[in-house]
Amino acid sequence: MEHEDLRVIKTVECIETAYLELLQQKDADKITVKELAAKARISKATFYLHYMDLQDLSDDLVRKHIYSMISKMDFLPLFFSNPKLFSIKWSTAVHDDFPVFRAILHGRSETVFEHIISETLKKALLDTKIIQDTQSNRMRLDFLIYGMLGFMPIYTNDPAVSKNELMKFQTQAENIFSEFCESTKYD
Repeated sequence: MEHEDLRVIKTVECIETAYLELLQQKDADKITVKELAAKARISKATFYLHYMDLQDLSDDLVRKHIYSMISKMDFLPLFFSNPKLFSIKWSTAVHDDFPVFRAILHGRSETVFEHIISETLKKALLDTKIIQDTQSNRMRLDFLIYGMLGFMPIYTNDPAVSKNELMKFQTQAENIFSEFCESTKYD
């Protein structure tokens, strides 16, 4: 069993915490490694031991956050058996993390976010073993997941869109998603 050095874990946690705190104060593109390193009380060299650049840090945070969120979801099988209920529960989980998503996604490429969440969710759905892990099923899941996620980063990034407005739209999208999922045939 591999054990990671506690110093490394604590350093990464300091970097992540400092970055999230800075994101609450300014846009990601205004944050510098020098500023982040000072806030985390590390050297720039230490930052670069762990990350290639700030985008790498941001991507890593998105991956960790999404993985953590999805790993807590005990309702993944509903994706196949009751897509409408899955969509409602998914929306609730995402909206519970709305402030974190808004901070991490602000000013980010929507396609990067969609790719990270799609791959993580697809893997989790395949891990349920409800459907076979075939190329055609992966393609079907990609289509359904990207469709479900397509609007989220656009509106999550828009500070003019409230959480309530997102929830209203999500309800409409849930109906469309549910109908489409129910008509999808897996291998």
